[in-house]
Amino acid sequence: MYGELDYGNIPAAVRPFKGRTFPLVGQMKAKIQYSYVGNVAMMFVKAVEKLPKNPKLGGQYFFSVDDTPPDTVPGVFKPFLDHFSSKPSSWYIPYWLAIVMVFLITCLTFLLKYFTNGHLPLSHFTFGSIAYLNTTFYVTNDKARRLLGYTPVYDYNNAIAQSNKFYETII
Repeated sequence: MYGELDYGNIPAAVRPFKGRTFPLVGQMKAKIQYSYVGNVAMMFVKAVEKLPKNPKLGGQYFFSVDDTPPDTVPGVFKPFLDHFSSKPSSWYIPYWLAIVMVFLITCLTFLLKYFTNGHLPLSHFTFGSIAYLNTTFYVTNDKARRLLGYTPVYDYNNAIAQSNKFYETII
């Protein structure tokens, strides 16, 4: 999800590379599906409206995706990187090297924490985040459209504009 009140996902990816080059980890050809928070909220509203009228909907799953096109991580982040004068690199860090780097950082953090009894900042650079950058996942909202009457309220361009307005205040 992206948009208002997203303090972690897009900001964590864009903030360190504001005005610089965003490094790619692995070839990053995997496609992912993001959704604008306002559209996700509207799907919850539709579910709350429909559930009392049709109890058979209870216990079912619905994907609250909107019309944000599935794309690679650099493609999804592009409108935000562009807004903050950043661009994806033309080269990439090999996946295996990124995993080794995460392992070394994890070991170093453990040792520092163990010997200093201190609290260290959390890193967004984890095994899970590296795997996420190179894992394909996207879904459709066909079931939500059919059973809940869900349609996205915000089109893609409006969602990006609203999101960038919010991100300007925190990045």
